Amino acid sequence: APSGEKPGFPATDLSANEDAKSLLAEILEPDAEDLIAYRNGMRHVARLESTRVTDPSAISVSAEASYLITGGLGALGLRVARWLVAQGARHLTLTSRGQPSVEAQETIRQLRHAGADLLMAHADVAIDAEMAALFETMANSMPPLRGVFHAAGVVGYEPIKEITRDAMRTVLRPKVQGAWTLHRLTQGMPLDFFVCFSSIASVWGAKGQAHYAAANHFLDALAHYRRGLGLPALTVNWGPWADGGMASAEAQAWLNRQGVAALPPESAIEALGYLLATEGCQRTVAQVNWPLFKEFYELRDQRPLLEHIQVRPSREMAEETPPEQGSDILRRLETATIHDGPELLATYLQEEVTNVLGIEFSEWPALHQGFFEMGMDSLMAVELRRRLVTHLATALPATVLFDYPNIQDLATHIGDTRFGWTHERPLTKENPQAFPLLDREAIPDDEIDASIAERLARLESLVKS
Repeated sequence: APSGEKPGFPATDLSANEDAKSLLAEILEPDAEDLIAYRNGMRHVARLESTRVTDPSAISVSAEASYLITGGLGALGLRVARWLVAQGARHLTLTSRGQPSVEAQETIRQLRHAGADLLMAHADVAIDAEMAALFETMANSMPPLRGVFHAAGVVGYEPIKEITRDAMRTVLRPKVQGAWTLHRLTQGMPLDFFVCFSSIASVWGAKGQAHYAAANHFLDALAHYRRGLGLPALTVNWGPWADGGMASAEAQAWLNRQGVAALPPESAIEALGYLLATEGCQRTVAQVNWPLFKEFYELRDQRPLLEHIQVRPSREMAEETPPEQGSDILRRLETATIHDGPELLATYLQEEVTNVLGIEFSEWPALHQGFFEMGMDSLMAVELRRRLVTHLATALPATVLFDYPNIQDLATHIGDTRFGWTHERPLTKENPQAFPLLDREAIPDDEIDASIAERLARLESLVKS
């Protein structure tokens, strides 16, 4: 721990002036690494690696011990409770800040019918006094505590620039303050399990969830800190759970498009049982289409976090393989003249961008307007790139829309690399008219309709020829 550290708090990554200098050097002279930690003068970088599932050892769940589940009346907490009872546990404490739902009451009834002794505690895990009183009650009325499952949490969805102090506090409290309270109250107990339910948001980030990612990252750090003290700890970076998980329908739809599917609860619980029987401290459990997700994750640049994840071509990637005969637009472009081809290509790109953005024909994007200024997000960028790869039978890097950020630049790049047009008539800043492309921004409003009609007529004659 660094000198002057307050007793009872985990060590910080930056523990000395030398580490601070290293941090400054990382900022001023960055390399490809974007997840870096300095600990005790040593530089660490993050890598996600696959773990081969083997037959686990039997876990130690005792009918003569008690187990605490925070967030115990939520969908995840109740799943854990059912699993513990199935493994032989008979004494559970379930905490919650709210009252049990009808579904929760039915689960509680079933567990009691199965022989479980349940203590229902209306307590806030982030309030020291309430948890201290609960621990005293458990000590007086239940067998010794042998396991803690910290599943309490609050999710939030706000762009980072819009996160208020209250929103930050709401999301951080149950995971950060709650986990630290549990650690402090159990530090002297001979526990078998101390499990924190973390999230994939703290592994590779999540759109609109900077505060949620930070809260879960604290759980990850706490698990490693406890292991350093010789105490049991496991943090599980869960992907979204189906049937009552914390991801909203809108968030899950977004994740599905990235290749992250919801975990079936039965599979998630099976994975939890496996992990508890291993020596792992931090593990990620998620149902991921890795080829699709890696394409999205590395859209802006190569990111080394996933470089150890070996992937096979997915169905989605296989669909990118161009048809043997080529698309209609490809045949038209390959037979177009150097004079007509660039405009045909630009029109095609405008049409594809319009389709991806879901906008009206009258709102066709201008040639020099940035893709992301138009409202295109990363998932749209992936979709657009795939359309171009398939229709034009050409290889395009994942970063192509960042390297060539508007239709004009992209048309120039594809015209050069795919059709060789700019080798004959170079299009540069010094020669902007080499390709006679139509820029809607340059046309007065009263001439737009006439210009479009004229242009379509020219393209129609080109196609017929």
